Amino acid sequence: MKKALLLLLVLGFTMSAFSQTTKWRASYYNTNEFGFATFTDSKFYPEIRVKANDDYYSVSEYSLLLRNDFSFKEGSDINLSWGIGASIFDGEFGYFRLPLYLCKNNIISENITLLLGVELKTDLEDDTKLLPKIGISINF
Repeated sequence: MKKALLLLLVLGFTMSAFSQTTKWRASYYNTNEFGFATFTDSKFYPEIRVKANDDYYSVSEYSLLLRNDFSFKEGSDINLSWGIGASIFDGEFGYFRLPLYLCKNNIISENITLLLGVELKTDLEDDTKLLPKIGISINF
């Protein structure tokens, strides 16, 4: 567990160094999943997600995604966010992830975003799932 947290910390600093920005995003999804991302405007950005498998928040899964957001029209506060990534649990490859979200910015304040969408999870062999996702993110 300590090695995994240290690896996440090192990966977070690496992501921030390569993103060339100080913008960070913290997200929570309805499946006890927490996401941390560094991002720039209208570019691809990395996101790390950690999923808890129970109410005690013991970590069961790590994911690394490459995400992109773009707005439907200039000045609109609705974005489409998509990405591609992979998950690891118990030290082994879990499955590929393809998230697609409709993002409503400026919910309560200018830094809070509501995320509604679906995520395709597949191991490219037997198991393929299309899961609904609801989330909220805070940009700082």
